[in-house]
Amino acid sequence: MGFNHDDQDGSRQLKCTRLSVLIVVVLLILCEAVTLGNGYYIAEVQWTVGAPVTQYSSYKDVSLVTITIPLHTEQVFWTFRAFASGDKCAVRKVKVFLQRGRYPVISPNNETFPDYFHLHQKQQKEYVVPSSNASVEATLTSPLSGKWYAAAIMNHYSSDDIRQRGLTKDCTYSLSVITVTKVVEDVWDLSMDKSHKIHLSHDRERLYMFRAPDFTVLYDIQISGCETTQGNTTQPISPCPISFVLSNEVVPSNTSVTVNCSNSNSSCIYPMTSPPILEPTYIKFIRNPALPEVKTLSFILHFMTYECDKPTILVDMGVKNTTDGIVRYSPYRQERPTRKARCVTSNSLGRYKIAPIDFSGVFVIHNYGELPIPQNQILLSSQWSFSTSFNLDEVEDTGGTLKISLAVLEDRAHLIEGYRIWLCLMKGRVPYKETLLGCPDGALMTVNTTSEENSSAMLYIPYPEAGQWYLSLQTACYNLSHPHKPQGGCYSAPLVEFMVSLSPCIEERCGRYGKCKEYISGVHIFSSCECYAGWRGYGCTDGSHANSDTTELAMTLLLSLSNLFFIPGIIVALHRRYFVEALVYTFNMFFSTFYHACDSSKIYILCIMKYDTLSYADFMGSIMSFWMTLMAMSRLHPQLRSLLHMLGVLCISVMMDFDRHGLWESVLPIGGGILILLISWARVWFKRRTCFPSKWRYIKFLLPGFLLAGAGLVVFSFFETQENYMYTHSVWHMLMSLSILFLLPPRRPVSKEYESFSLDDGLGQIVSRELSANMADPGAINTSESPQHLASRSGSLDHLVL
Repeated sequence: MGFNHDDQDGSRQLKCTRLSVLIVVVLLILCEAVTLGNGYYIAEVQWTVGAPVTQYSSYKDVSLVTITIPLHTEQVFWTFRAFASGDKCAVRKVKVFLQRGRYPVISPNNETFPDYFHLHQKQQKEYVVPSSNASVEATLTSPLSGKWYAAAIMNHYSSDDIRQRGLTKDCTYSLSVITVTKVVEDVWDLSMDKSHKIHLSHDRERLYMFRAPDFTVLYDIQISGCETTQGNTTQPISPCPISFVLSNEVVPSNTSVTVNCSNSNSSCIYPMTSPPILEPTYIKFIRNPALPEVKTLSFILHFMTYECDKPTILVDMGVKNTTDGIVRYSPYRQERPTRKARCVTSNSLGRYKIAPIDFSGVFVIHNYGELPIPQNQILLSSQWSFSTSFNLDEVEDTGGTLKISLAVLEDRAHLIEGYRIWLCLMKGRVPYKETLLGCPDGALMTVNTTSEENSSAMLYIPYPEAGQWYLSLQTACYNLSHPHKPQGGCYSAPLVEFMVSLSPCIEERCGRYGKCKEYISGVHIFSSCECYAGWRGYGCTDGSHANSDTTELAMTLLLSLSNLFFIPGIIVALHRRYFVEALVYTFNMFFSTFYHACDSSKIYILCIMKYDTLSYADFMGSIMSFWMTLMAMSRLHPQLRSLLHMLGVLCISVMMDFDRHGLWESVLPIGGGILILLISWARVWFKRRTCFPSKWRYIKFLLPGFLLAGAGLVVFSFFETQENYMYTHSVWHMLMSLSILFLLPPRRPVSKEYESFSLDDGLGQIVSRELSANMADPGAINTSESPQHLASRSGSLDHLVL
């Protein structure tokens, strides 16, 4: 076995290049950290190698890669490299989509999304990487920490030719990702439950972080008691010569909020609405440069947090309606507890799994009954907003689609006032006040009672992010005669219904032109629609390139009924007493017809048995038809022909089961049959010293037959595309079946007086051998000879038998 030293040297050179790139990036970051003196260090280096990349037709073709960004990351450096399986492979453009927390929702071919889709995505990035082994570097400042997902695809580049596998070399493409993170080392933790005294001596700035408790809707940052210390002397100072930078979830950057306390004569207070829950919030304190460095600056940091009221007893949560079994919640108290925001919350929504399938479930409020009610109904007061939460699991939920619906259940005919309801859904934050009404970085829905159409709404979130989600509702009333003019308060609380559910695809459906399936990319599982008839998009709702139903029906009929061209060949085979061959042609026609009826279209489909069975029988019948025709044309002893028939059945059945789409599985039987045919003819030609078969048979039968079969093979191998498949493949059916009329040898004539001969009769065997030997050349048969004359020539006929 040879060893390619060039390949080994190239592989070593590639590894050295990648290692050099990594070392350079690390050294640059380390040098910058030392120069700035801010205590940066390399937290982690990740290397993802060999993620396969394929052409994109739908979301099932994406290659998903997970990248973890550690906490306190200030910058992340990515190095992308795409490469092909061989040097002769064409250079392709690989697109890489990066998204934090969820699978990237993409539309590389500008497919439209279904109605009511919420597509807002934070920090989604897109990069183009050529497959020439060249590095593409990217930098992201202040990235969100946690898991990032990279979706790699290639745009459709082939000409849609349907090639026989094995005729051309298949090129595979892969993507490698190097991730280097630059992390802040010196970060101090703060608790929001107590006050902290902060000291800034020679350090001009210091970075802290804290996490807001669950259901915190508002907090105030208060800085007071500012003083300077030099030696043993402490002196109050006002205003406080300090500023601070506040950043939610990411390390502070130039775009973060900066608060200057030097302009406040008393306490420095800054409010924050809807902070991230259980996620880090960074605060960097910066001394005023005008303050002498010999003095130590100290101050008191205090947090004032406000949370939603959480009713804890059944009386607070409403009473059970005995008529329909639904609990209608009215979780509002007359007296508000201290330090509570003007909102109330129930316990987190519980999951009710309706069906035993992945990515499914309904999130409901506990109704203290035996079975949960999917429709959550509450009496929504205008005095306080209502908030609740639910949790999505990373493995079980992120590959599905989240649906939220909202409706106001009030009889419009008996309304004394109008209602307008807001619903805001946010990941990791409790919507409150202006955040609820505007819902930045969240999903907002509004309904009102002005019309039946406006009284309900819904939206879908594909591939939702894992973690805790918070949902808040707020109502306002207006005078019926002035719908756009809100009034001060509501006379009554409207009955509002909201529903939160999770399902594969779009409620387990993909419309008429698609089917919902689950796919696996690496360790990632997700649902996606497999679209039919040229329809595209996440829900198979983009019909800009779709086939009409008439085209789909014509495709099914043309591909199926074109197999009826086998009927003339079957009749000819029966007439010429090729009964075994006629049986194989009938088998091929039957299963090819119903295979294409089951496979051609997903709109008009008829499957009389399992698809795999029909496919196996179709390919088996096709190759067996070639084999049987070639054996019939060969000059063989009947016993040898029977042996070859059975050998062909056994070998072809095994090869079709091994790989029915492979090149060699078709070439070997057909090539072997042609070889047997030529050897048998060459031997007769050699012994007779004359052309065999006769020239008139070559011109009238064999040449047209070979032209038809050859034309069929050329069309099948080189001209079939996705667009013209129904035409070219139907032509293949017609040409191959019609070639049987010309290639099948003429009938083997047997005189009536020899029909009574038994197999043990030597004369009968001699006559049978001669007639069989001459069946490919009817001109060689002299029917006027008597049986006695034939018997006398039996010795001279033996040499014609192979």
